[in-house]
Amino acid sequence: MRTIESFEEYVDPVQQVIDEMFLPTLFGQAEPLPDELSELVTLTPAQGGLGIPDLTTEAPQQYTASKTFTKQHVESIKFQSEIMNTNEQLVEELKRDLRTLKAENTKSKIESIDASLNPELLRLTQQARDKGASSWLNAIPLKDQGLTLNKQEFRDSLRLRYNLPLQDLPSTCACGELFNVSHALSCKKGGFVAQRHDGVRNLLTSLLSRVCKNVQVEPHLQPLDNEVMNLKSATTCSDARLDVKAGGFWSRGVTAFFDVRVSHVNSKTNQGKPTAAIFKEQESEKKRKYQQRVLEVEMGSFTPFIFGTNGGMGEECKMFMKHLAEKLAEKDVEGYPIVISWLRTRISFEILKSVNTSIRGSRQPFFRREVVDDFKVNCTAADLLL
Repeated sequence: MRTIESFEEYVDPVQQVIDEMFLPTLFGQAEPLPDELSELVTLTPAQGGLGIPDLTTEAPQQYTASKTFTKQHVESIKFQSEIMNTNEQLVEELKRDLRTLKAENTKSKIESIDASLNPELLRLTQQARDKGASSWLNAIPLKDQGLTLNKQEFRDSLRLRYNLPLQDLPSTCACGELFNVSHALSCKKGGFVAQRHDGVRNLLTSLLSRVCKNVQVEPHLQPLDNEVMNLKSATTCSDARLDVKAGGFWSRGVTAFFDVRVSHVNSKTNQGKPTAAIFKEQESEKKRKYQQRVLEVEMGSFTPFIFGTNGGMGEECKMFMKHLAEKLAEKDVEGYPIVISWLRTRISFEILKSVNTSIRGSRQPFFRREVVDDFKVNCTAADLLL
C-alpha cells in the first residue's frame, strides 16, 4: 500500500518536466536554463524570480507544515472524539513559528542564490527588486487595460530581465552604430526615446485629470522679469516648459508641476551604480533646473518623475504614486492596495512595451515614391459616380 511518505517519486518527474520543457519553452529556447538561473526563477517576482517553485525542496516543507497544523485534527479523528480539541493559542504559535522559519529560509536562499550569480545577472536581479519593476509578472492579462504582451514581447522581456541574448537582432543600427540592447535604448533615431517619455507622460496626465482640475500637458512657465536664480544650472529661458501641471494635487489652491524622465539604467554612464543612486542623482538634477523657478515665480510645487527602463522609480515618484492612489481610491470608492497595485502595474507595462519597441521597432523610414507627373485622369463626374 502506498503512503503519503512516498510522494517524492511523483515530485521528481514533475520537476524534471518543469526544468527541461516548461522553462525552456517559456524563455523561447530549446536547451535547459543554466543552473544559477533555474535557482533564481524559484524566487518570487518581487525577489527577482518568477515564482516557479522548486518542488523537490518546497514539497517536503509544505508537507511537514501540513502535518503540523493538522495534528490535532488527525488525533481527534483517530480517537473518534465527538468534540474536536483545538488549541487556538497553540495554532497561532505554530503559525508564527512557521512564518519565522519561512522568512529565515527565504533570506538564506536569496543570499545563497545571489552569491552564485555573475555580477551582471546580480545587477539585473537587484534592479528587478525595485518597487514596481516586477508588477507585470503578477498581472492578469486584461487587453482592455493594456496589460497584455504578445509572445515575442513576453519572451524578450524575460530574457532582458535575466541578461539572456535576444534572437534575430540586426548587427548594425540605422544610425550606423553597432546594434545591441544598450544602444537600442539610447539611440535617438526613430524617435523611440521620445516616445518612451511621452507614453509615460500621457498616461500620468490622463490619471491626474481624473482627480485634478486645470491639468495641462507641456505648460509654459512664466517668463522671468529680472528674477535671479541661485544656481547656474537653473533654467532662465523665456520659452521654458515642463511636462505636466495639475491644480491642487498636493494642496488646495497650489498648482503642481511635474517633469518626466525615463532613464536607461544600464547605459554606459550608469554602469556600476545602483538604481536608487541613479534616480536620486536625476531627481536632484531636475530640481536644480526647475525647482526655484516654480516655487518663486509660479508659486507652485515641483515634483520630478524619474522612472527606469527596468520599471523602477525614484523616491519622489513613489510618493506621488501613493498620493495619486489615495485620490483615485477615494474617488472610485476602491481599496487603496488595489489601486496602488494597478497603478504600478500599468506604469510597468507602459515602460516594458516602450523598451520592446525601442529594441524591435524599425528605425528605417519608409518612403514610397510614385511617379504621377505623366499620369492623367480622363474621366467625367458621371464616370466617378458609376
